[in-house]
Amino acid sequence: MSALEELQELYNADPETERIILRGKELESVDLEMEYLHVHFANVRHLDLSDNHLEMLPVAFGQQLPKLVALDVTKNPFRSVTELVDILQKCPSLKSLSVTLKNATEEKLLLVMLPKLRILNGTPLPFTSNPPLPPAPAASPRSIEAFSSMLAAPLSSAAAPPASPQEKRTLKLQFASIKQQQQQQLRQQQGQSTDQTATQPRRARIQSGPRSNERLASTSDERTDWRKLLKNQPHGSGNSEQSTALGLCTTADFFAQLKAIVKCFHQSSTAQRQASGVSSQRDEIVYRQLDQHVDMLARQWEQHVAKRKPQDAVQTRWSLLEVCGVYGVDKTSQVDATLGRALEMMFRLQKELLTAALVGTATSGTTKDSPAKSPANAQVKQQMKTLLEVAETLERDLEAAQSKLQREQSEREALQEENWSLARENASLKRKTKLDIPIDNTSAAATSAATTSGSAGRRRKRLENSSASAAVGPPGSSTKAIGGASTAPVTLRTSPSKKSPTNKVITNDSTRSLTYKQLIDLLGCILASKAKYDKHTTATGAPRETVEQHMYTYLNQRFGLHVLIVDYACAIWKGCQKYQMQSNDAAAFLALLQNHVDEGFVVIKKKLQQALLDLLRAYFQAKYPLKQETAIAALVQNRIQNLLNEQEWQEMLTYLYDPQDSAVLLRIVRKKAEQFHASQQTTPGYAKAKTKAPPSGLTLPYVTFEKLLYDYQLQGRLKLLECFRQLFDGYDTERVGIIDRDRFRQLVHVVAPKRTEDDIEQLVTTVDPFHHDAITFSDAVACLLKDIRIKSAQEAHAKGNASPVSFLV
Repeated sequence: MSALEELQELYNADPETERIILRGKELESVDLEMEYLHVHFANVRHLDLSDNHLEMLPVAFGQQLPKLVALDVTKNPFRSVTELVDILQKCPSLKSLSVTLKNATEEKLLLVMLPKLRILNGTPLPFTSNPPLPPAPAASPRSIEAFSSMLAAPLSSAAAPPASPQEKRTLKLQFASIKQQQQQQLRQQQGQSTDQTATQPRRARIQSGPRSNERLASTSDERTDWRKLLKNQPHGSGNSEQSTALGLCTTADFFAQLKAIVKCFHQSSTAQRQASGVSSQRDEIVYRQLDQHVDMLARQWEQHVAKRKPQDAVQTRWSLLEVCGVYGVDKTSQVDATLGRALEMMFRLQKELLTAALVGTATSGTTKDSPAKSPANAQVKQQMKTLLEVAETLERDLEAAQSKLQREQSEREALQEENWSLARENASLKRKTKLDIPIDNTSAAATSAATTSGSAGRRRKRLENSSASAAVGPPGSSTKAIGGASTAPVTLRTSPSKKSPTNKVITNDSTRSLTYKQLIDLLGCILASKAKYDKHTTATGAPRETVEQHMYTYLNQRFGLHVLIVDYACAIWKGCQKYQMQSNDAAAFLALLQNHVDEGFVVIKKKLQQALLDLLRAYFQAKYPLKQETAIAALVQNRIQNLLNEQEWQEMLTYLYDPQDSAVLLRIVRKKAEQFHASQQTTPGYAKAKTKAPPSGLTLPYVTFEKLLYDYQLQGRLKLLECFRQLFDGYDTERVGIIDRDRFRQLVHVVAPKRTEDDIEQLVTTVDPFHHDAITFSDAVACLLKDIRIKSAQEAHAKGNASPVSFLV
């Protein structure tokens, strides 16, 4: 049962369900399933898509399932975790995710890009389940000296996580009160800074900033002793002369304290490595990079101060503190992981407060200027919308180009493997002193001449191809060399005949054997190449070829080696005779090689195949008028891959054929269905399955039904062309399936005696427009099909037989 059918049954049973399981359905794409869920299931909260073949989720996955809380996509070969996370970011309620990750880097990326997750792969995230609490206000250091003493103190006395619910509740209340106090302090500090900026003179504000000729000290400056700078520095919150518009301390004090903290961390890690006897160059590299980053931020801060951008200056100062803080958290986590998480939590809370304050300031300024800037804002929004659309289009084009590149790479690898195998086979054949396939000199020379592009005339080329085909003809059948006596042509179901004593024929033991799949694929490639070649001849005026001649042309283009061409040609003859009862493709290709049927039958077969699909789709649309197109397509696909009911094939046969042919086909198909039913009864477990779900009428596999129709069409085509083929063979003395213009005129006089000379000349011009003096059997049939039908009907009426098949023949 497909996924869509299962969802339909679930909708009929429980449309309000919150849990959908599509595990192990071998899904490669879930676009249709997600659309169905979006339309019919509005309360989906849990979705299981594990153990499938998904490479990407739909782009509108978040909009289709807005209430989704838990998602399981394990055991799926996703192309990229980044693309998957971009889609999952649009899920507003997603809290639990199960996904197969390749390494720890992907897990970190997923946690960073999906901050709302609470459970990952069945494990609660550490910051959610038991977040580390910051220290109490009384115990928090109020100066650099206190902070350094806390770093120097032993870290083994870290507070254990609360055990009882009462302790957890108490700690949560303390955490809320601490956060509220920090917010109040930040608002008071911002108010004081604003008042001081407005009251103090401009010269005082400029002097409080860094001097133009003053070089800011870096964290790696060895001239400064960090132990002296770790003394308690008085805060300037109450003195307006020591404060600026950008902070509570002066610029020199800020950089000095920042430098002292970073040096303290660095000296602590250096002392720890010296004590353990381990030297690490990585810490030195990180420290130098930190020093360069701090210098860059300091220069950026000077630019903001010079341009009188207080908000940007505050943001840059916070970036300096944050960079150094991350370095400190890393060093602290190496000593105590719990303390490191506490410091990280504290920095995150401080960043949230600063962001909220900056957003509030920006919002107030925007509100004041909104009436004057509303047209400009509308224009900016429109430009942003256009840019986003262009970016999405470029992204889609990039994805399409990447997928096309992957397909081309896979095709190139397959072609390389095939070339390597052929090269190895070519080398092994060259090393042989004697060929395993005994071929006489006359046929080998004729085949070599047929597969090379010489300067001889086209007439001689056809004769050489004829001799080559006779030399590598169907195994077990009689052959004819150049100038030899011809034998009776081989019918569709040939039987081994006596070999000619003057020629050597390839035996079945020495011929390459192709499997059924290899034969069908090779026949499809030859027919596709023949269709392209026919279009080329029409456009360029090149001479047309029979299917047999083009088979050698295709093998020559593909292999190029004479031995391989002969080997594969014999294998095709042998395989078509072997599988002609099993496959209609093999039987039809054998009839084309023997010129028993024209190439128009290939077109008829394709039309019949498409007609069957259209009729099956129309039958289900009439039977289920309320079903959507996707459901109808799923039913058609199910019938193609499984069984047809008796009512379904009766409807199709009655519509396709006239009453006489439909009656014959209904009898044939019913007999085959009864045989299938009898064979199914003998299989183990059939009786048990019958008691569970009794069948309604006879059933038949769609593949078997399709083959019955193809065989019926082929037999009807052979019967229709039987008399014309005998007449054509009388004029085709060389047995190559090609006659010249004069013989074609004689053939037209026999087949259509009522045609005038002008009509005959017009037919000759139509069938040979470029005057190559070569008319193939298929071209003659296509030109005289109407006359052939009339003559065949007259002969059938004279004999008292039924008319041939009427559909598409």
